[in-house]
Amino acid sequence: MSKESNTKLTSVKIIDKNYYEFKRVTLGSDLTLQKFVNRAIDLYLREHDFKNKIDIHETGGVKNSKY
Repeated sequence: MSKESNTKLTSVKIIDKNYYEFKRVTLGSDLTLQKFVNRAIDLYLREHDFKNKIDIHETGGVKNSKY
């Protein structure tokens, strides 16, 4: 079974400022946005404290933002 058969192709909108900051901070590392998203989802599903942090986080200071 290939690795690709266990994946889901999706599209998400990312806040420009955060995307470019992520690219800047990870420049020269092997951390890609795909790896980051997969790891963040894994932590969200497995670690209660991480899930709570994400659930209450305000993106860009906008409470209840769709992003």
